[in-house]
Amino acid sequence: MRVTHFGKPPKNRNDWNTIKVLLPYLWEFKGRVALALTLLISAKLANVAVPLAIEGVGLIESNSVAEGRKRLQHSTIVGGGAIPIGGD
Repeated sequence: MRVTHFGKPPKNRNDWNTIKVLLPYLWEFKGRVALALTLLISAKLANVAVPLAIEGVGLIESNSVAEGRKRLQHSTIVGGGAIPIGGD
């Protein structure tokens, strides 16, 4: 049965020591750990970049719905075409 702890963490807790203890087990899966960290960082960057890109294209500040829809279609076509070019 799992012990549930409520309240503040103990004062003698050493998080870096815990990471040092777990590191040999993580290094067994270097590729997976590197892939997971890469995907995590990429997702964080995408969460920041997408709203900035949409604002840069002018989709948020368009004057009319029709103009915004046209810009969205064009940016989707251009973006969809750029994905295979940027891939391996």
